[in-house]
This record gives sequence, C-alpha cells and structure tokens, in this order.
Amino acid sequence: EIYANIVERTKQLRLGSALSQPQDGFIPTVDCGAMINHDRFNDLERVLETAENHGATIDVGGRRWKHPYLENGSYFSPTVVGNVDHASELAQRESENDVYP
Repeated sequence: EIYANIVERTKQLRLGSALSQPQDGFIPTVDCGAMINHDRFNDLERVLETAENHGATIDVGGRRWKHPYLENGSYFSPTVVGNVDHASELAQRESENDVYP
C-alpha cells in the first residue's frame, strides 16, 4: 500500500543541518532541516490535535523534535497524517513548511 510506504519512509528521515561539517562531531547527511523558528510550533500542534480529535490519525511525528546536538534548532518531526476530513483546518490551510495532509 502506498500510504504504508510513505509512513515507513517518513520514519527513516534524518533531521539536522546540511550546513554542518564533519568536524562538528556528527554525520552531516540529513534529509530534513529545521524550520526558521519555533513560533509556528504551538499552532501546528493545535491544528494536528484538532484534526486528530476529529478522526484523523497521526501515523508519524506530529510534535517537536529535540536534536541531540543542535539544541537550539527549530525541528518538528516529519509528520504523516491520515484520514483527514477535507473540510478540516488542516486540509484547508496552507501550512508553510509544516505538514501536508
């Protein structure tokens, strides 16, 4: 199934900074970078929680992620949301760099 494949591939995504150098102490190979700042996190978590309360499933992610080396990074877990009501805020709103239903 395509959806199950998306879920599994999303679980394997690596977050970090593509600007890191090997001498920084960790492997610089990343799939997803940080958001510009933490300002959107509360709203993003609210929209996801509302969608979940109305029957959506958050199959991967859906919350902030603390990078083990980049403590001040604005990371949000790569997120896969299923069973989204097409009339919901999550489906109707563009969520710049956040989540795509």
